[in-house]
Amino acid sequence: MCMRNLRREVHGNLSLFSTRDEIVTAGQMVGRSFHKGLVLSVAARCTWGMPQVLKCRPFYRGHPFPTLFWLTCPHLAYQCGRLESDGGVRALEDFLRENEKAYRLYNSRYAWVRISSLSGCERFFLRRYSPKIWKTMLKTGIGGIRLTENPAVKCLHLQAATMLALPGHPAEAWFAEKIEEFCCKKAHCKKYLD
Repeated sequence: MCMRNLRREVHGNLSLFSTRDEIVTAGQMVGRSFHKGLVLSVAARCTWGMPQVLKCRPFYRGHPFPTLFWLTCPHLAYQCGRLESDGGVRALEDFLRENEKAYRLYNSRYAWVRISSLSGCERFFLRRYSPKIWKTMLKTGIGGIRLTENPAVKCLHLQAATMLALPGHPAEAWFAEKIEEFCCKKAHCKKYLD
């Protein structure tokens, strides 16, 4: 990977993380450890305009942050948790074994997006002073999955968030079959604005 020619990858769904989004996200994330300083932008919104997925800083307070795309939508978090309790992680891994090459390429793309999301100063610092972290960031995909491993899924929340934020996930059809509605029917997150 030639770092002199590195360009930031721009996604059509990215939008500014507004004060309104901050209020909604604080309500969505109750009970979970999260700091607004991690947020770069909103990577996906539901049909009601509420944040579903946030794009996070890949390097925060001097440490790599492993989750580039964070699922905030309570509806989807519930759906993913339900699937996980029914053996969804193993089922998704089995599905991805059938699409191993596509999944490996998708994880490589994820690694590229993560690296391209670093500022020039962060890239310089990591390459110069933390080459081990730099190499790890280049060689790992979603949730720190090594690009050479068999298809591995750490959790469905992370996979769903990445799928919504970064088009082309090889399991889009699998998720569409398992999660019929990717958005709640009554704009539940609007209550956080009251």
